[in-house]
Amino acid sequence: MSDPFKVILFLISVVILSWFIFILSGCAPPPHRRPQVETPTPALQPTPVAVPTEFQQLPPPQPVVQAEQPRKKPDFKDVITKSAATFAFNPDHEYVFACPMWELLTIRLIPGETYQDYGSANLVEWMVQPLQSSVENEPTTVLLIKRGPVAPAATLVIVTDKNTYRMKLTPDGRGENRAVRFVRFRDPMAEVRREEAMIAAAERRKQKAQEAHYPTLNQATARTYSVSGNVAWAPVKVEGDHVHTFIYLPANTGAEIPTLTLMRDGIEARINSRTVPGNGLYGPVIIADGAIGEAKLTGQDGEVLITGGK
Repeated sequence: MSDPFKVILFLISVVILSWFIFILSGCAPPPHRRPQVETPTPALQPTPVAVPTEFQQLPPPQPVVQAEQPRKKPDFKDVITKSAATFAFNPDHEYVFACPMWELLTIRLIPGETYQDYGSANLVEWMVQPLQSSVENEPTTVLLIKRGPVAPAATLVIVTDKNTYRMKLTPDGRGENRAVRFVRFRDPMAEVRREEAMIAAAERRKQKAQEAHYPTLNQATARTYSVSGNVAWAPVKVEGDHVHTFIYLPANTGAEIPTLTLMRDGIEARINSRTVPGNGLYGPVIIADGAIGEAKLTGQDGEVLITGGK
């Protein structure tokens, strides 16, 4: 065996022996192991605490889907009376009506009047159409009024054979009075009530006159009058002073009291007077204000002339 080969074998033996001794002494590196990965410890979760019922938040309400209910149709009577208005016509008033855009203002005049004509300060933007109708067999005029898109306020005058209507048309408002009807200012019973009131007032005046006391005759200025006339109700006596004149009628005068007029230069003139009931000796007594120089009593069947004043 050659020397180089021996040297190589010797070196290999030394290396193996050194390695074996190193292992036996515990100085050799530990065998290769796979690294272990530590699993992280999960964090502690808070334990839920029971909340009292009165503090718990209720869940939001869920929408309830209901079937659509059919809409009730409005009563036709309510529709036509909701915007209608009635006015007792007064010729001294000016009526203001609003007519919105795309609306129609209907005005019914007093039944029985004959339409003549109308006039307005703006006949371009305000359009008026008169129509003829009837109410309880009376001819009636109905006016249809509509306005343009830029119509300003304007005055409308309507003329009939009995009245003149004055109205002011405005484009503002919501048209609350889209249907307007006029009626007579005085109803048929107004004249009856007026006549009854006049009769009652006359009765009160008559009662007050009957309750009035006789004025006192001033003896210092007392005077008597002469009476001429052939009638049954001729005064029994006429006397007076500078303040009053007393005409005493007989008890059989009746209900018709003669009319007293003052005579001045042959011309009849009115004089203030009142009639009071008699005091037992005479019938009704006519008391005239002031002294009279000459007067005349006129009844149903004749006249009586009163003169004197002496």
